Amino acid sequence: MNNNSIFKSQPNFRDLGGVHTKSGQKVKENSIFRSSFLGKMDENELFILKDLNVGEILDLRTSQEIDLIGKGDYPESINYQNIPLNAGNITKSLIPIFTKGEFHLLDSNILEQIYFDLITKFTTELASIYREILNANNGIIYHCSHGKDRTGIISALLLDFFEVDRKHIYSDYLMSNEFLKKSNDYQLQMIKDNFSKQFNREVSEEEFAPVKSLFYVHEGILKNIFEYIDKTHGSVRNYFQSELGLNEEEIELLKSKYLE
Repeated sequence: MNNNSIFKSQPNFRDLGGVHTKSGQKVKENSIFRSSFLGKMDENELFILKDLNVGEILDLRTSQEIDLIGKGDYPESINYQNIPLNAGNITKSLIPIFTKGEFHLLDSNILEQIYFDLITKFTTELASIYREILNANNGIIYHCSHGKDRTGIISALLLDFFEVDRKHIYSDYLMSNEFLKKSNDYQLQMIKDNFSKQFNREVSEEEFAPVKSLFYVHEGILKNIFEYIDKTHGSVRNYFQSELGLNEEEIELLKSKYLE
């Protein structure tokens, strides 16, 4: 699987392909890409995007997130589509907590709840996303704001559907922590500095731990998601059929299209 160095301004961009499945097949490269928000690309990066033969961009952010920083400026050849996954929109509730330094109000289970909401309450949206991937004529990119949670669960389920070993899926999932570290450190320091100005003291590590946790992905949460799907559906393939409503033909086409 490719690393994230192709776009300097997009720390969490990467190719989902290049990895082998348990049966020895390979997920096609340069076909499915995952990313953080793509809105700050320079001319050279836009040229690279075109060179990748990307035909579609799926934006998983909410309208509030898009209003805040825009939808991005892409070549006319690329079809932009917004399929909002509202379960990930915690920005509105978090901003006042961060600005007021009321870190004790943070729910320690908020990220895990978001993940479970995504796979149980947003099945219509998930089905639409996977069908867009299935029907893409050229390369397709899907992204949320940071490319770690909503994008992360979409990627993890798809790789498991392709029967990629879960050890590799966890590894790919955790790459977001490495790729986002620089930007996370910057944002976390800003929150710390704001706290210090308000309360004339440094925030303790214990106080700040719930904040820091939100900026990173956690293997345990993804494991719990897989355990839940295994227990309730038997496999991600069955989940795609019984919960998302993909039929047998779509299931087989999705595999044949992206496995070689």
